[in-house]
Amino acid sequence: MEDPQRISVNDHISDLLREADSRRAERLARESRQPHTGPAVAGGRAGDHPPARVRLGHWLIDLGTTVAGTSPDHNEGATGRAA
Repeated sequence: MEDPQRISVNDHISDLLREADSRRAERLARESRQPHTGPAVAGGRAGDHPPARVRLGHWLIDLGTTVAGTSPDHNEGATGRAA
């Protein structure tokens, strides 16, 4: 049986991941209505890799789950997320 604090942390992380997925879906829907005019970067378009804030967010989630003693699953509830 898990202790209440670990359950609370896992629930909070799941909530944050679901919120991120919904915001991502909203952003993708908004971007699909507008033509892409963003700058190109060396090696491809600017959207070829996750933005720094997404990488930082994943790092923070990994840190939190390490402290909580759980194993992270970034794909939990993530529809359409690239591996």
